[in-house]
Amino acid sequence: MLTLTRRSLVCLAFLVLIGVEALAADPARAPRALLRSGVRLLDEGSLRGLAAGGESAVLEFERIPPSLRGVRRGHVLVAGVDERAPGGLLRRVTHVRKRAGRLIVETEPATLEDVFWFGRAQARVSLAPETGRLVAHVEGVRAADASAQAWSPGRLELELADVVLYDLDGDPGSIGDQVRVRGSVGLEPTFDVDLDVAWGRIRRFAFTNATRLDTTLELDGRVTVSLDSQLTIATLQLPPVTFMVGPIPVVLVPVLELNVGVSGSVSAGLRTSVSASVSIAAGVSFENGLWSGSSTLPDGPEDLDLVWRAPELWAEAQAEARVGPRLTVLLYGVAGPYASAFGYSAVEASLPARSWSLAFGLRGEAGVAVAAPPPGVQARYPVASFDRRWPIAAGTFEAEAVGVAP
Repeated sequence: MLTLTRRSLVCLAFLVLIGVEALAADPARAPRALLRSGVRLLDEGSLRGLAAGGESAVLEFERIPPSLRGVRRGHVLVAGVDERAPGGLLRRVTHVRKRAGRLIVETEPATLEDVFWFGRAQARVSLAPETGRLVAHVEGVRAADASAQAWSPGRLELELADVVLYDLDGDPGSIGDQVRVRGSVGLEPTFDVDLDVAWGRIRRFAFTNATRLDTTLELDGRVTVSLDSQLTIATLQLPPVTFMVGPIPVVLVPVLELNVGVSGSVSAGLRTSVSASVSIAAGVSFENGLWSGSSTLPDGPEDLDLVWRAPELWAEAQAEARVGPRLTVLLYGVAGPYASAFGYSAVEASLPARSWSLAFGLRGEAGVAVAAPPPGVQARYPVASFDRRWPIAAGTFEAEAVGVAP
């Protein structure tokens, strides 16, 4: 497991926590900002002269823009979203030099603590999947019918048609040795923030990812195997969200991933299906110099909208199938909080009792993510996790050798 030094945790906290100050929402109602000296705001004209380096540590300008005259080490550069800086800019200057009329500025990551002295904000942000671009990473994943989604803007729905999570011989044409899942997942992602900064220091920060999760997942085992497999089946690439805090554009880059997994001992001929609708929330907070996690889960199965089918099996098994989203919100595309939530079904069957049991559960974690090369990859540092499940059915089965349906 990755660990953080105390200094790294503090730095990451600053990246995450101050960044969310921008969520004070409506620009007309944006809070006043008291800026530190040395803050340089790069407008569109300044960025137009950026020849290279919008996403790197070295910024090279074809000419010296007015906003950078007299720039020196220790100054902080801030910019909103631009084609040359798709995630905005928040950088501290470490070295400045001129070459052939060009201005070359070497930088390192900065935090909004380097920009602001004061800030207080609370907000809820509802993401709009229809404004993003869905990228499927495996075969069998597709968006639900567009006309159906039109009734619920802000809702993401995916259909899973025989997504292969294990293939014994690696031949997709040979399906008798695979473990598959099929079904659907729907969600309406939102996140809440609560931030209080005074005298350039964080007094409190809280991030919560809340969603209504609707899942139907059928596990289809065609081979006897023990495995622990999880795939990111799709990524929803959402446009950056920009909020104004005084004159400063604060940029958040949300990334929503959908994951499917199977673990445990799967037996050939095993089939089980559970559908569930549930509201769930998970998040992280930073207060008095300490990180902590939180989750809001149903009190019991009576709070779940469940539909299940008795498992088909003829041998011992102890398997789990899961599906769910992970939302990451990166400040200026660099670092930020994340939270995941999985709905899962668990089936157990034993011999010689020939008994089976079926359960439904919710599992997830929340923490801090940092962008790392290659692009699109994040290093994750979990702060807290949760796991709760409820028994929903039990019965007996006949133990006999049968073929597996195609």
